[in-house]
Amino acid sequence: GTHLAGIVSAYGGKDGKGIFGVAPGANLQVLKVCNDDGACFADDVLAGLYTAAQQNSAVVLMSFGMPHKLWFMNVFFENHENILFISAAGEKRSMFYPAFNENIVSNLTY
Repeated sequence: GTHLAGIVSAYGGKDGKGIFGVAPGANLQVLKVCNDDGACFADDVLAGLYTAAQQNSAVVLMSFGMPHKLWFMNVFFENHENILFISAAGEKRSMFYPAFNENIVSNLTY
């Protein structure tokens, strides 16, 4: 999450000599949905997604992966087509969700 936030909104300073992200003026809302050990529970993830939607987020970056498709998250993605969802493919070969959902932009390759 921190890495993605830097890629998006890094501000290289007034002198322009620092590193800039792709959208240095972006407003970020950071939502932690995984615990300190990196485990992500579906109900926490879904609560975070609902919070992002309620805050009128235009883009949601998800830097986690899960091993199973979850129907209720699919329903959420389908019902929030106005949000651009971007997902990491996961760090393990078995962590394909939500990256393989048809409503998600990801770097997942089969």
